[in-house]
Amino acid sequence: MKNGYQLTSFTTSCAPDQEIILYWSDRPDTQGLPSSKRAHLARQAPTFTHTIPSEVAASS
Repeated sequence: MKNGYQLTSFTTSCAPDQEIILYWSDRPDTQGLPSSKRAHLARQAPTFTHTIPSEVAASS
């Protein structure tokens, strides 16, 4: 996983965090978001998290 996150092709094509959250919140098997939270996410400037938790990095 760590190697994948370090690739330029990954960091340039990765969706913003907000888009990922909205995608998963729309799935029937996950808890939805209130409309106020959805609106807040939609108004935010895009953020991109390209880090992985240390416990995941240590195991890869």
